[in-house]
Amino acid sequence: MKHIKEHEVEVEQLPPPYAREIRHLIAPWTVGARRLWAGVVIIGQGSSSNPHVHDDAEEIWYVIGGTGRVKVGGEEEEIAPGSCILVPPKTVHQLLNTGQIELKVLAVTSPPPTLAGFKEVHTPK
Repeated sequence: MKHIKEHEVEVEQLPPPYAREIRHLIAPWTVGARRLWAGVVIIGQGSSSNPHVHDDAEEIWYVIGGTGRVKVGGEEEEIAPGSCILVPPKTVHQLLNTGQIELKVLAVTSPPPTLAGFKEVHTPK
């Protein structure tokens, strides 16, 4: 059994203009997962993730706390705790914190990226 405790996982700080924190909970490089990646994304007030695409992976987002907006393809909607969003492969997507507190989201992708692939997609050039 692999038992991961969020508070024990190292925080990866991504830089502005898309500043956010990511904790890689389940990944090939953390616990040897072969078919998925799961992580917690925390976006501060007024910030967002960078718009990006996963060529081969599906992704789901489950909002744990805070409020904001989600953009998937040409669609945009409000999100709040309990919202669950499916992002198909090859679709531009982005999380935006429009609320008054941090936006906390559980993200899961399958198949998982490599660590280098994750950094390439999530760090704007």
